[in-house]
Amino acid sequence: MLLKVALEKKNILAVRDLAQHEHLSTTQRYVETHAVATMNKLTIRDVQNFIFVAATDGRDDLHRKFGLPIEVVEELRSAAKRANFGINCRDNLAGTAPASKVGTPCGDSEYCFFCRQSFVVEDEEVAAELWAFQGLILGQAARLQREVPERWAKLWAPALAYVAKGLSVMNAAIRARGKLLAAEIDLSDIQLD
Repeated sequence: MLLKVALEKKNILAVRDLAQHEHLSTTQRYVETHAVATMNKLTIRDVQNFIFVAATDGRDDLHRKFGLPIEVVEELRSAAKRANFGINCRDNLAGTAPASKVGTPCGDSEYCFFCRQSFVVEDEEVAAELWAFQGLILGQAARLQREVPERWAKLWAPALAYVAKGLSVMNAAIRARGKLLAAEIDLSDIQLD
């Protein structure tokens, strides 16, 4: 029954609530088949691409480096703007962001990095890209703070915080496997601005 609901709703959080599981991983064990796992990985990729395109708007060199054709970037940019830049939230009506009210859509995407309603999907490929992106930002942090302090404060520091949060909530084994995979991602020729 849970698999049927998962396939119909395409929302693992709704299935978790229906099953009254405390942990999302419990629900995943019940419903994940190869087909569902494949669908979930595609969804993870969509979310990652949303966040990546939002954080690197105008950086076609980064988009190409990560294998995103310009047509895909344009589609994601358009969709991201319609979907609050693709940041996933358990309850957008919870009123947890500053100046938001319970029952009113949040819309404060900068706060999502720190909100208890946001979540990160545990996957070693997701972890690898988070590790690689963290290394890229950290490697250029001093220069960014010195040369573009406003952009650092509004974009790169929150992105770094989101990446750190994402990694911190992952299972240690997934995080470790992701770190090994991240060593294969070469971003050395990318200069952030």
